Amino acid sequence: MKQLALLVLLPLTLKSFAQSDSTDSTYLARFSQFGLRLHYNSSLVYPGAGIQAEIMLLPVKYKTRHERTISWQKLISAGPEFYHHPFFHDNLYFAAEFIYRRINDRGFMLEFSAGPGFSRTFLPSPTYSVDNNGNVSIVKDAGYWYALAKAGAGAGYDFYERKRAPFILYGKLDIIVMAPYNSTFYPRPVVEAGVIYHFKKR
Repeated sequence: MKQLALLVLLPLTLKSFAQSDSTDSTYLARFSQFGLRLHYNSSLVYPGAGIQAEIMLLPVKYKTRHERTISWQKLISAGPEFYHHPFFHDNLYFAAEFIYRRINDRGFMLEFSAGPGFSRTFLPSPTYSVDNNGNVSIVKDAGYWYALAKAGAGAGYDFYERKRAPFILYGKLDIIVMAPYNSTFYPRPVVEAGVIYHFKKR
């Protein structure tokens, strides 16, 4: 809980150094509030992928004490992700996250996210069940459902700031926690690397 509270409070602390802020009308004029995040998703050494839709609540720009322009974005994202762990399980999970994203006028981006979700694992080997009469049968799509919490931080480069291109390249480290897992919690680090694309207005 302390780590989750830090992820929420840190962006607010960074913003406290602003002198003034205003709605980023230039960004809103060029782009819709909808974006798409595509990424390679790895539980350290086990491969996976994810796709998430983003909704921008309101982009804000402000001047710092050193006259640097900072873009501060608040977003909501949601979508499916998975990773493949040989001989253990395949994990398909879905999370809805609240995102704080900070981009400076050189295009460098930081973001912090957290949110709830759920997970469904699938066991790779055949699983059998035995009824009260001793009959043995194969369990189809054997696996388990879990509640899930996800939090993370990442960095990247926004090509809009200098090139006016509508995408961000980024890397990110997440922690997902699944429960109940053998009557306790199962934390797992997940590394993301991908692209965030924001749709232009017609």
